[in-house]
Parts: sequence; structure tokens; C-alpha cells
Amino acid sequence: MAESLKGYVQKLKKGGYDEPTIRAHLFSQGYHLQQINEAFTTRNLVSKKTIFFIFGLAALVIILILGYFLLTPTSKTISFALKQTTSEISQGQPIVFDDVVTNTGKQSGFSVDVRHEVYDQNSLLIASSDRTIIASGTQTKRQELILPADLAIGRYSVKATASFDGGKSQQSSFSFKVVSGLPVTGTPSIPATPTTPEAPGAELCEANCKDNDLCTKDSCVGNSCIHEEITPCCGNFICEDIETTISCAKDCKTLPKGKTSTELLNEAASVAKSNPARAFLLCGSIIQESMLNSCFSNAADVSKNSEFCSKITDTEEKSVCYVDYVLATNDFSKCDNVEDILYKQTCYNLKISDAIAQSEQAQP
Repeated sequence: MAESLKGYVQKLKKGGYDEPTIRAHLFSQGYHLQQINEAFTTRNLVSKKTIFFIFGLAALVIILILGYFLLTPTSKTISFALKQTTSEISQGQPIVFDDVVTNTGKQSGFSVDVRHEVYDQNSLLIASSDRTIIASGTQTKRQELILPADLAIGRYSVKATASFDGGKSQQSSFSFKVVSGLPVTGTPSIPATPTTPEAPGAELCEANCKDNDLCTKDSCVGNSCIHEEITPCCGNFICEDIETTISCAKDCKTLPKGKTSTELLNEAASVAKSNPARAFLLCGSIIQESMLNSCFSNAADVSKNSEFCSKITDTEEKSVCYVDYVLATNDFSKCDNVEDILYKQTCYNLKISDAIAQSEQAQP
């Protein structure tokens, strides 16, 4: 009867009668108020289903668009590294090495600005240079960096930053030693009459043997200078097994435990769920910003822990990380953490779509 009454109401509506007239007519025919209200709910139910369909379709389109952005690689991406040609030079010599830029993105022919800096063991800047490399395939460019002629004997580091695409950057570094060489300036004095040199005492020999390297033990044996390597040593720009970011931040922040960025990324992903604290430490030790961000993003994906997303430095990558987390967990509270406007709106749309879907499921 309810269905036939609904059909009768629809027929009257199509005949041009308005709702108050139809209600009055039904009352006069003896129908109860509940029956009349149910007869008029047909229009609202159909309307709600239409709204659900529209929102569901919109959510599907948003997800497809989001998937396109997530799966499509950035148009401008590179891999940057310094290729060391020598680990030791003499005083007065330049330090020679190669810049290696590999275009790993879809767009070719864009500029990469590379800045080189040489530091001593006290983190004081000794020399610097700038150059521009066009990212096309793999480019290997030889760099010869002139150092001060009177540069002290000791250990130094070369650090380089490759900047591109309006703010993106990657870093690489290596260390080298400056050893005693032939004088580069001045003319040695010649004594007026031949003299017989006296053998230097032990104290004088040891004083002349100092190479200003914190990581060597200097001594004099048989009037000859001996420089014994000290390992492990905090200050050799190598994060050795016994060292940590706490005991020797100088080495472990620069070259973490001698592992590559890829090795650190893979290890962090493998322990992100069981040991998030270690995963945070591993990712934070990566120098290259793009690899660091990838490390935190992978850790968040594996562990379903949004705290990793908060450590990502790139706004877009951080936003993608949070949206991925929301899609995986339905924790829509994290939409507030999305910084990119487009992705934030997408996240809120997904939240609305989910609420509508749940409301539809809850109806009898």
C-alpha cells in the first residue's frame, strides 16, 4: 500500500497539484499523517542518492588525479656526486675532482648551479668556487680548485651543493690531506761558508714532524718523521663504527658510518615499524635532501606512522606523505597537517566523501 500511495502522490504532482493540496486530499481520504509523510519521502530519498552518487564520482575523480600526481615523476630531478681523484696533495697544489650530474627526470637541458667549499677541521672556510652544469644525460666535469699557497699541513674537506629547479638541492662531500711539499715562494739562502749540520735532537725533530692532522700520531724515529693513523678518530670526516651522531657529530653528520644514502634509506625502511627511533636517526643522517625526504616518506609508508612525514623538508613531498597516510589509515585528522593548498583540499574532499559514504551505509 505504501508503494502505491507513493506512486499516487507522484502522479498527482505530475498533474500539477502542489504538496499542500495533495496532503489535504489524502487527509480527506482517511490516510494517517505517518502514511502521508512516508509517501512524500520518495523525492528526498531519490535526491540523497543522487547527491551520494555525485560526491562518490567526484571522490573517484580526485583519487585518480591524485594518483596521477603521485605516480608521475618530477620533471626536474638529478643525481649529484663528487668523484675524488686523489686523497692527498702537496702544499701549493690545487685540489682536483669531478662533478658528476645525472639527469634522472623527464625534462632535459635545465641548469644546475654547483657551489664548492673547502673547510678545515675547525669548519673554517678556506676556498670556494661556483659553476653551472647543464643537466643532460650524465655530465662529468673536471673541477680544479685553487688553494692558498701557504695552506697548513692537515686534513680538509670539500663540500658541494648542487641547486636546481628553484630551490631543490643535493649535496656531496669528501676529505683529503695536505702534506709537506716544496716551497712555492722565496729563494733559499746559501751560507757563506760550508758548515756541518748538527743532528737535530728528539724534541726538535718531533716539533718539525707535526702535520696538523688530529688523526695522526706524529713522532721522530731515527731523525725521520713518522705519522701513524689514529683510528677511530673524530675529525677524519668518516663516521666509523664506534662513533655516533652524539659522540662525534662532526663526522657522523657528514659521512654517516661510511654507508651510502641508498643503504641508509633501505635500512630505515626495514626498521621503521619495529624501531622508529632508529629509522629517524638513519634518515636524519642522510646529507642529500632529496634522498632524506624519500627516506622519511618510505618510512611513513611502511610503518603507517605520520611522524615521519613531519620531518620532510619539501612542502609538496610532505603533503603527499600525509595524504598517502590518510588514504591508508582513514585518519582524516592529519589533513590539517597538509601544507600544499591543492593537496589539503584533496584531503578534505576525501574526508567529506568518506563521511557521506558512512552516512549512506548507516541508513536502513
